Amino acid sequence: MDAAEVRRLRAAAGLTQGKLAAKVGLSLRQIAYLEAGERRVEDDVAERIRTVCTEAAARKAMSSAA
Repeated sequence: MDAAEVRRLRAAAGLTQGKLAAKVGLSLRQIAYLEAGERRVEDDVAERIRTVCTEAAARKAMSSAA
């Protein structure tokens, strides 16, 4: 996972950097570093980000459809 994918997933899920950070157990600064490409996204973190963003995007889609 690269910086652009982190940003894309977060935006699609409708999450702020702070909300994503809280949900995946990182600090806001760590998320900002990942999105800026200043830090490598470790595999375990990438998996947590994908899971959180996928679930949030599904909830967002369901609430939009209602």
